[in-house]
Amino acid sequence: VQRTSLQIMYHYNPPLGLHSQGPPGSLKSSSQRFEGSGSLACRGPFSCFILTAGLQVPLSHHVPVPFSAWPRKYPSADLGPPAGPTCPDGWVGFQGKCYYFSEDEGNWTSSQTHCSALNASLAGIDTQQDMGFMVRHKGTFDHWIGLRRDLGLPWKWANGTEFNNLFPIGGGGGDCAYLNQDELSSSQCTGIRFWICSKPDVFTAARQTAVEQAGSPSGLQKL
Repeated sequence: VQRTSLQIMYHYNPPLGLHSQGPPGSLKSSSQRFEGSGSLACRGPFSCFILTAGLQVPLSHHVPVPFSAWPRKYPSADLGPPAGPTCPDGWVGFQGKCYYFSEDEGNWTSSQTHCSALNASLAGIDTQQDMGFMVRHKGTFDHWIGLRRDLGLPWKWANGTEFNNLFPIGGGGGDCAYLNQDELSSSQCTGIRFWICSKPDVFTAARQTAVEQAGSPSGLQKL
């Protein structure tokens, strides 16, 4: 049995004399009309029923019943953001972020400067999915990411968040991290490599701005 939720309206004209048959209390008009919400259940191509509020109306090739059914309408907010670009040209979107894979090379500091000029930063890696996405898109070359450490201090991302050791960092004990063939490695920050920038996409950025404004004293006054 296949079912789908619908907003349903049907208008049924029974055969002449149908209202005169049956026990007292049967329908006395020559037509029935129903409008409301319910579901359409089908067993095979020729046996369907409208199910709603205890009412079961058969629809089949034996008794054709004119009816119209429309998908249930939901507020636009439930349908997600409207169609349109969420990332600038040349960037790739993934799970609420936009990524830029450079065509030039530089050391870690200059790479971060280039990202900052694009209102972004060297990319962070929050999940295994982020890691897999970057590995797939960067190709075979090493790329700087936004992870580094100062002498004797823990690893930190470019936004100041401390690294949670989600991934091992290989390499020769350098202070800047990069993404090699399929894992993180480290080297001296003066090395020359491609880089990956990231920033929130337009909808994620808008949500973050709204949350920040709502949490500010001026935002609380407006609320």
